[in-house]
Amino acid sequence: MALNNCVGVRNFKAFVTFLVVSFTFAIFMTVSCLCILLISRDYSDRNLFKIVGTISGLLVGVVTFALTVKPWFKNTCRFMIALFGIILAMGLTMAFCRDVASVIAATVIYLAFGYTLIIRSMLSDYLDLVSRHLTTKEKKARQQCIKERCLAKDSDFKN
Repeated sequence: MALNNCVGVRNFKAFVTFLVVSFTFAIFMTVSCLCILLISRDYSDRNLFKIVGTISGLLVGVVTFALTVKPWFKNTCRFMIALFGIILAMGLTMAFCRDVASVIAATVIYLAFGYTLIIRSMLSDYLDLVSRHLTTKEKKARQQCIKERCLAKDSDFKN
């Protein structure tokens, strides 16, 4: 986990609430910005060519973030993928987004994609801990006890 046990037992549920709310906010921001990019407006004309170009740029961005967040490659390769992928994604998206609202919406989508991909694993780990009423130290101690007693890995921590 990224924060290990620095949150503290008293602030644990508040931190998990913050993670859930910020994750949900990022998803809602992505959806609302997609509406801005894909729906025709009075001040910006949309046609199928622009919508396909914008979606292709966003898909390149999603693939780039997915490839670089997890350590599937060495750091040099991840850096090169991130550099070329972000340049290609931003270039494709910005080529078809000509007005200020579309440029801001595309930028917010990239930030929200990155945030949700990074925070997703931490959120699931902390939700698991809160649902089991454990801290990271207690979970580690129980896993060590299970390992020492040669119990099944899928046994419940509460037993």
